Amino acid sequence: MDLKINKVSNYDLGITIDNMSLSLVNALRRTMMGEIPTLAIELVKFEINTSIFHDEFIAHRLGLIPIKSEKAIDFKFTRECNCDAHCYKCACYFTLDISCDDENKSVYSTDLETKISNKNDLGSSVFPIHFSGSNKLIEKKPILISKLKPGQRIKLIGIAKKGIGKRTCQMESRFVG
Repeated sequence: MDLKINKVSNYDLGITIDNMSLSLVNALRRTMMGEIPTLAIELVKFEINTSIFHDEFIAHRLGLIPIKSEKAIDFKFTRECNCDAHCYKCACYFTLDISCDDENKSVYSTDLETKISNKNDLGSSVFPIHFSGSNKLIEKKPILISKLKPGQRIKLIGIAKKGIGKRTCQMESRFVG
């Protein structure tokens, strides 16, 4: 087996593995995807949803939006936190309140707003990644959540939590591969 380290930084590690069976390389990749802690919107509380999509569909789309935080390591797993609900140590809140008045309107990941409760909130460092892919040839567009017609509205609170991919696919690291 030949292992070559291509890139090392605070956020990235690039490696090349030669002379190793593909099944072992894939097992290593899947282990990394399942064990790297990430943040994802796990709970969604809808106040208003008059769009054509069910609440569960929109919640699923929100859960698949990659979330980045430079302080992700400081978040506690829910099972490790002593709070009764969701405190600033184990959760980050996002709000979305958008309505369509005149013409059809698209709802994008850029419409999500981080809700910060106090100065010690780790949520101030949390934000959605608004594009998919890293190829410079691909135009970087925000991630589409839903579309609204005149008279429709979506108002919700999304709660992002720390987790690992072994528990749910929403928590799988989107950057291993």
